[in-house]
Amino acid sequence: MYIEVIVRCLMKKRLKALNDIFSLNFFDIINKIIAIVETNCEQHNLQFYGGKDMSKIIHRNFVGSGEYLNRLLMNIASNAIKYNREGGSVTLYCTELSSDDTHALYEFVCKDTGLGMSEEFQKHAFEPFTCEGKPTTTGYNGTGLGLSIVKDIVEMMHGTIQMESKENVGTTFKILLPLQIDPNPQIIKPIQTKPLNLTNKKRLFQRKSHTPK
Repeated sequence: MYIEVIVRCLMKKRLKALNDIFSLNFFDIINKIIAIVETNCEQHNLQFYGGKDMSKIIHRNFVGSGEYLNRLLMNIASNAIKYNREGGSVTLYCTELSSDDTHALYEFVCKDTGLGMSEEFQKHAFEPFTCEGKPTTTGYNGTGLGLSIVKDIVEMMHGTIQMESKENVGTTFKILLPLQIDPNPQIIKPIQTKPLNLTNKKRLFQRKSHTPK
């Protein structure tokens, strides 16, 4: 019990150190995460659904920690892949539910058709070092810290997380996060380059090539 408390404190301290606040292009971050998850699904013979086709993104620029968002979604999606079955599926998408002048409320959904969790295990799923010991597609059960890290990040981002799971059916996570809208997003303009004028260089090269050695 004492070890779990110490580990949790250390984890939160490390996560806070990663909480660098930047102007974020939310659309780019989500696309990169989806691309990684989709590739991982293909490698483990799983179908991937969702992505941009199912996502509803209105506000694209936010102020916050891209590292938090990345770790949160990758941990959830990694579990969906790891505890799945041959020919199963993973669904990942996000929806902007509402917004005001300063914040937008986003729902992130990750659903799998995997092994699911027993009712007893679900009571402890978010505790550190908790593993149910079921076979995985990767052959590696992990440390049992993934969901506890997810819960800590959700709390730090002032959100909520809901889990529904049934053995031999699958698991669904729904995460609600209020994201701060960036009122002055930095728009990176493409650099305009002028065509190189090689006329003088060509003449110089021709003169050198005709110079007697």
